[in-house]
Amino acid sequence: MRFGQDCPLSGTELYHTEQELFELRTGAVQQATLVRLELPADTHCLLWVCHGTILVRRGATGKWSVLAPESVGFVSGPAPVSVSLARGEHKIYVMMWHGESAAALHRWVLRERRSSRTGQVLQGVFSTPFRHVQEAQLDRLAADARRGADWVLPVLLSYAHCGVAECVKSEDAVGLTPLPADLPPVLVALIDRVKEHPEHLWPLKDGADFVGYSPFHFSRVFKSLVGYGFHEFVDRCRTELAVRKLTSTDEPVESIAAACGFGTAQGLRESIKEYLGLLPSELRAEHGQG
Repeated sequence: MRFGQDCPLSGTELYHTEQELFELRTGAVQQATLVRLELPADTHCLLWVCHGTILVRRGATGKWSVLAPESVGFVSGPAPVSVSLARGEHKIYVMMWHGESAAALHRWVLRERRSSRTGQVLQGVFSTPFRHVQEAQLDRLAADARRGADWVLPVLLSYAHCGVAECVKSEDAVGLTPLPADLPPVLVALIDRVKEHPEHLWPLKDGADFVGYSPFHFSRVFKSLVGYGFHEFVDRCRTELAVRKLTSTDEPVESIAAACGFGTAQGLRESIKEYLGLLPSELRAEHGQG
């Protein structure tokens, strides 16, 4: 249960038994590259994507899920898994484990798979932005694993529980709009409005008027609390919507660009390349393989 020899990323094995594998994959990719991962029955996999963008699909006809930087993805076997690496630098922590290693979690996964409430929810790939487990925690665990610390396995399994719960219980998202959890309610209301209608123009003044600030004060507060500016947030929301449309519909790129608020197909291409290291044609080509 590991990546095939065709993977261009260098692998550093951090922890390995007959039932668990924890490794770090790093390297630079010059062009979008497809690699394979075989997951046997009762085997699960978490992919913590720290840097770079990957597309993941379970089986030959599954839906592609986009894992942007600082996203985690979850997939279960038995199935061949396709992973498309976008161009750029990559840093991915990979954890695979057999169900016997975490019996309660495995039973929960199987129960969710059969659940009438969720249907065949776990037949696909699930992704969500980092929440409970961050890159710095993974780096520290990797350092402990290299030293042979005896607490690595229980920490790994606790991360597995967090990662699976994050993915399965969260709405599948592209993950380009990471947000802190403690934003003021008025900013949360504005963010929700932008996410609902990213195709609107959203000049800075409209955002400022919504929260009752001057444009200057609003710009400064938004960036200090969110970590990036309001214009970039709107652009990221539009890009998320465009990626969902590109990977799930056959609409022309020009129509998607207009519907998402980019105005031109070139604007859409530039944003997707900036945030994901991919072109719309590459997303669409991968989608077409499904």
